[in-house]
Amino acid sequence: MKKYVLLFLLAILATSLFSGCDMQEQGNEVAEEDKSSSSDLAIAIRISALEAMEMMTDDVIILDVRNPDEFAQGHIPNAILLPSSEVQRDAESVLPDKNQVILVYCRSGARSAAAAQELVALGYTAIYDFGGILDWHGEIVTEE
Repeated sequence: MKKYVLLFLLAILATSLFSGCDMQEQGNEVAEEDKSSSSDLAIAIRISALEAMEMMTDDVIILDVRNPDEFAQGHIPNAILLPSSEVQRDAESVLPDKNQVILVYCRSGARSAAAAQELVALGYTAIYDFGGILDWHGEIVTEE
C-alpha cells in the first residue's frame, strides 16, 4: 500500500514539474513577444520647463493644447494653439511634419500629457511634454 501511495505522489510531482516547465516556457514566449512589441511603441518624453526652454529654437514647434480663451490670456511666444479636444481631428493639418520636434504644454500638465500621447499614437516621433504654463518661468505674451 505504501508503495502505491509513494508512486502516486511521485507521479503527481513529476506531472506538476513537467507542466510547470511547459507553463514557464509559454510564459517566456509571451514575455519575448511583449518585449518585441513594447520596443516598437513610441512614447512622449516628459521634460521640465527648463529643459523645454533650452530646446526652443526656430525649428522646434511649441504646442499649446489649452482652450482659445486660456491661450489669449497668455502663452509662450511663438506657440501654436491646438486645443487638446481637437488633437485627434486636426493634428495632421496643423502639424504636417510627423518628425518635427514638438514641445507640448497646457495649464498644469494633465492635458499636455494626454495630447502628447495622442500625438505619438498618430505617428509623431519627437514629442516632448513639459507640463503646464504654471511651471513656466520664461516670457509669456498675450493676444492683442
